[in-house]
Amino acid sequence: MSDLIAVYGESEQETLSEYIQFLENNSFGFWTDQPELFPALSLNPYGKVGIGIVTETKNLHVHENNTNTIGSVKLTTASTGTGDTDGFELQILGNNDFFFPNAARIINKENTQLFLGANNASVMNITPT
Repeated sequence: MSDLIAVYGESEQETLSEYIQFLENNSFGFWTDQPELFPALSLNPYGKVGIGIVTETKNLHVHENNTNTIGSVKLTTASTGTGDTDGFELQILGNNDFFFPNAARIINKENTQLFLGANNASVMNITPT
């Protein structure tokens, strides 16, 4: 198996080791071709995945490295579409929100209900206006 990967649109080839690197504690990270301080994706030997971070503390840890950008996790389906105004998001605001810096949001971007529940039952139903 070759450790070379083709770079589409360019004539040069780069080694796979430039994009996948072993980190401390037997973790490894995947980098993009952009010079970043953190890998695009990391995986530690305990199965914890980090996106934008190498020191993941939970099973899935998503980190936004820009203090003025909203960090978010997005869920979409074939019926919701994949655009910015589609699906469901969990967000944490950056420092750029004047009134609520670093506040958290739960957003259903569809014109449908949002259900919150406990004990496998709906407890609250938020209906769009």
